[in-house]
Amino acid sequence: GEVTWLPIEVNEHPGRKLGSIVWDGALLLCDVLDASMASMAQARLRRSKPADPDFDAASLPPLVAIEVGAGTGLAGLAAAALGARVLLTDKADECTDLMQSNVARNREVIEAHTNGRGAAEVMELSWGNDGDAAQANEWAAREKGSEYGCGFDLIIGADVIYHEELVAPFIATLLQLSQSNPSIFIAYHERYVCWVATPFRTCA
Repeated sequence: GEVTWLPIEVNEHPGRKLGSIVWDGALLLCDVLDASMASMAQARLRRSKPADPDFDAASLPPLVAIEVGAGTGLAGLAAAALGARVLLTDKADECTDLMQSNVARNREVIEAHTNGRGAAEVMELSWGNDGDAAQANEWAAREKGSEYGCGFDLIIGADVIYHEELVAPFIATLLQLSQSNPSIFIAYHERYVCWVATPFRTCA
């Protein structure tokens, strides 16, 4: 899989795990990130230094993001290539080894494309596991620094809901990761409106 507007490429393992291939939602999410992340950074600049016209935006730390149910990690790597510090997450028995290999494959490209601002790391995170969510939030706090809050600026996920029993733990984890009112982009191929749409409307 690849993103045509950036030199990001990921390995896939078709037939092994659901998350080991690039789904259409991930490609769509990459385009959404490309269109949105610059305006997100500008909005944070206005909130941080609204009265200082000489403030250098480059001195702001990068956006801190997390991809949940990352699979191959394509969307998170695209966010990193757009200058974010990104935590790629999935449950332990899914695709963490595949994500690690894709991070290594794209590390130099991301560093060069962002002048060292963008980066990606991998962590296990099972939805509904309070300890996993707490570790992710601790990572965000370390990356961000106290001056600009302590939580994620952005949460992303692509085609991560495919069974009804995943909805409740997924929503619970989103809430745990939303300490600092992040932007949340979830790309979803509509399959089962009856049990997905209602929880998302309730969350919103």
